[in-house]
Parts: sequence; C-alpha cells; structure tokens
Amino acid sequence: MSRNFAIIGGDLRFIKLAKMLAQEGHTIYTYGLEESEELQGIKNIILCDNLKKATKDTDVVLGPIPFSKDQKEIYHPFRKKNNNYCRIVRKY
Repeated sequence: MSRNFAIIGGDLRFIKLAKMLAQEGHTIYTYGLEESEELQGIKNIILCDNLKKATKDTDVVLGPIPFSKDQKEIYHPFRKKNNNYCRIVRKY
C-alpha cells in the first residue's frame, strides 16, 4: 500500500530515507531538504517551499534527529535559510 510521507528537515540519513521510500513507490513531500542534490528530479519526491504544503496530504510526518540542536530551530542543514520553526510545535 502506497503512503504519503512528509519529511521535515534532517540530515543525510533523511535524504537516504526519502530515496528509499520513493523507490518503494511512496510519495514523499519534503521541507528543509531543498539543498540536497540527491533529491532533485526524483519523480515521487516533492520538494515543498513551505511547511503547510509538505504536511497537507500526508499520512506520516517524520522530523529530524535531533529535532533541534539549539532549542530554537528545527535541524535542517540542507535548507538555505533558518527560520524559527520550533514555535509551531510548541503551539500544540
């Protein structure tokens, strides 16, 4: 059964995970991985430009390990700019 996954941030481990899940036929929505050359051009990997798009139609949401290194930002070394994402999680 094919599922829709959202992968938010993360390091090389999450890039490899996205590729593995895509190879198994799942659709992957990513946010915070747009600087990864490995994910460019893969048919069922969608590089989203905002968090809402990445999580809108997903069955499973995966976050980085560690989630944050500074208690302020989601860990996302493959994203161009930093934004304060942890406050989104604290609301819930």
